[in-house]
Amino acid sequence: INYVKEARGTFGVYDIFVKIEAPTQRDIENVITKKIRKVKNVLSTTTLSVIPEQDGK
Repeated sequence: INYVKEARGTFGVYDIFVKIEAPTQRDIENVITKKIRKVKNVLSTTTLSVIPEQDGK
């Protein structure tokens, strides 16, 4: 899927972590709503956004 930079299996509440990097917020929304949520067996998603001023700190 375009803009997916990383995907990893996890333990706990969530099964998969996916890191998306895209030029615009609209591109990110489209990846989530039109691609990831359409994947077979994806029942739900939770989206977290990075606060740019705190990225990496």
